[in-house]
Amino acid sequence: KASAKHFGVDMPKQPTDFGTVTCHGSCYFLKGDDVLMYVDDMQLIGKHNVANVLATLALGDQIGLDTDSMVESIKAFKGLEHRLEWVVKKQGVDYYNDSKATNVISTIKALNALIDQHENVVLIAGGIAKQEDYSPLFDLIDKDVASVVLIGQSAQTLGMGIKKSTVSYADSMDEAVSLASSMINDGVVVLSPACASFDMFDNFEDRGRAFKQAISE
Repeated sequence: KASAKHFGVDMPKQPTDFGTVTCHGSCYFLKGDDVLMYVDDMQLIGKHNVANVLATLALGDQIGLDTDSMVESIKAFKGLEHRLEWVVKKQGVDYYNDSKATNVISTIKALNALIDQHENVVLIAGGIAKQEDYSPLFDLIDKDVASVVLIGQSAQTLGMGIKKSTVSYADSMDEAVSLASSMINDGVVVLSPACASFDMFDNFEDRGRAFKQAISE
């Protein structure tokens, strides 16, 4: 019977455990005491993706996959479309498509990942709000997001919850991207709606494609 594999974001406790360590300002993935790779060598961003990679390594190790091969695959993996997908850097601004974020926790994870790396973040959000508590998202926006552009059916309702950050409203994705781009010279514009898409789009994929098309125009 195979022994269980353990993982976590702290230092591994056993030689077969997976974890991370920060040394001289750099964070590394470990198996036991062995350094596998820099965290910055992955193309994914965010603490949630660090946890996802650790889970992947532990599961792969459990079923007998080669560790070196897994590490190379992790380095090469660019992520999935519409899931905190880096689109382009344009005039000093990075654009991220996180259209799959249809709830509060997904948008919070995306914002935290970007805030860790960038001082200036402009958020495009909105659509059909779900029956959940948006106050944790509003608190994060007021604390760390300078400007927000809201679209869709729930835009006005969401705007009422944001107290400190600058809030603008747009009637289309083209207008939202244009407004967001005008608000920032250096940093990030991210579409992470925290809402369903069906008021303006066929689905989240359609919304993400509209965002990318608007950037390219």
